[in-house]
Amino acid sequence: MLQSGKHLKTILIAAFLMIAASITCNAQTVHVYRKNSTMSSDIICTFRDGKLFEGNSTSGYDILCTINNGKIYRGNSTFSYNIEYSIANHSVYQGASTYTEDIIFCKRGDRLYRHNSSMSSAIIANINGYRVYRGDWSFSSDLLFYFDGPYDFEQLAAVLLYAKTL
Repeated sequence: MLQSGKHLKTILIAAFLMIAASITCNAQTVHVYRKNSTMSSDIICTFRDGKLFEGNSTSGYDILCTINNGKIYRGNSTFSYNIEYSIANHSVYQGASTYTEDIIFCKRGDRLYRHNSSMSSAIIANINGYRVYRGDWSFSSDLLFYFDGPYDFEQLAAVLLYAKTL
């Protein structure tokens, strides 16, 4: 019986270590590159652990914003007075607002529109996989940037708002 207790303890420790390792591995770093470049000098910004960093950095000194629960906060803060943008229903709002008149841009399908518009003249960018193009174009000369890994709408919004890509 003593042996099976040791065996159970070993199994529990192994399971704990596997869970801890998977959580650590989920802290994926995603880089955003200018145009079609793959050079580290052309990294516009970096995502890691819900934070957007300037360039190729992951230093606390280079945090542009923090993304948490549909809010984009200035710098490393998640205090309500540091909310700069709110995100809901594929729309980005100024501050903590969710009023239609405070929409900065919205996503409809694979297009980003100015304010709450759906008119073709209000298209500011279009998305094709990990690539984001200026306006309604998809020529290589219109490529603004691309993500080197999975991203969500909140991360896309942060790049557009903080990395001065438009």
